[in-house]
Amino acid sequence: MMPRTPTAMSTEAKTRLRSRASGCCEGLIGRASRRHEELHMATATQTRNRTNTGTSTVLVVDDHPLVRERVSELINQEPDLEVCGEAEDTAQALKVVADRKPDLAIVDITLKDGYGIELIRHLKEQYPDLPTLVLSMHDESMYGERALRAGARGYLTKQEATKKIVDAIRRILRASSTSATT
Repeated sequence: MMPRTPTAMSTEAKTRLRSRASGCCEGLIGRASRRHEELHMATATQTRNRTNTGTSTVLVVDDHPLVRERVSELINQEPDLEVCGEAEDTAQALKVVADRKPDLAIVDITLKDGYGIELIRHLKEQYPDLPTLVLSMHDESMYGERALRAGARGYLTKQEATKKIVDAIRRILRASSTSATT
């Protein structure tokens, strides 16, 4: 996924986008492929600029690719929310947070390299203004209190309805913006 920044697209980003555009344009030649490439460039610019319109960005941290993809898909359907990165482990999550500065992180309890609660503690120490929401297969009675003590602002199980995930994200973001202004 390309980083989304409000600045102009770098030459490197344009090159990556062109190569991606040419990959999906196989068989097109001349003017048709150039037009298709222009459409890719326009879409990337629109997506990058969406961040300037009050869109909240979310990092999804889960060790299962299918879960990350589905949660990202669900979030990206919302006009005011956008996934800025995905990670399967603590190291990737910390890198994405440092590079992309999300407004919220969704963290699973079980990660590829360990324990999501440790990541939440780490995020709370290094990025105290970054709210976290736990989305886990584990029952809330087992890990809910530990996650909240570590710094999470909410806890949902993966058995919850998808609408609850989006509602929880918005509620946490609203509470965070309210506490930041007071």
